[in-house]
Amino acid sequence: MNCLVYRINNSLYAVDAGEVVGVENSLNINSLPGQPGGIVGFADIRGRMTPVVSVRRFFGLPAVKEGTTLVVNDGESQIAYLTDGVEAIREIDFNAANSAPLIIKGFAECVKNMTLVDGNPVIYMELADILPESERTVISAFLKQFESKKEDDSDNEKAAEAAETEASGGEA
Repeated sequence: MNCLVYRINNSLYAVDAGEVVGVENSLNINSLPGQPGGIVGFADIRGRMTPVVSVRRFFGLPAVKEGTTLVVNDGESQIAYLTDGVEAIREIDFNAANSAPLIIKGFAECVKNMTLVDGNPVIYMELADILPESERTVISAFLKQFESKKEDDSDNEKAAEAAETEASGGEA
């Protein structure tokens, strides 16, 4: 499997590289009042308002607003997962012989497997499974509210342009 290997607190993790649509090294992350603990904030990534989720928080580590984000399309939305850094993109064989011990699989739904790469353990995760449903609901509600406001702003801008054109005698 072609994987993107990333780091959290000196441990290595992998995600299917095909799920990652981009890697961002520097984001302007805006916090919102009342956002859940796993959501660090929201950022404009390629013209889309995108929630930024702390992978560190999932492991009980303090969330930070600096690092490398893996941008993943998660069905209907785009989510950025903040990591400590990207190590490489490489082919990794997560076959049954290297299956994750039950204790690791029991740790979380998102941990799918593990193997050794160059003598280092690498844990394969499904990033989409990190977020609990309650946080997904908050993200969905915010994005709907943001899109609605964006549409209203666009309508107001078009009305102002039309009024300006009319006031100038129809000249653009």
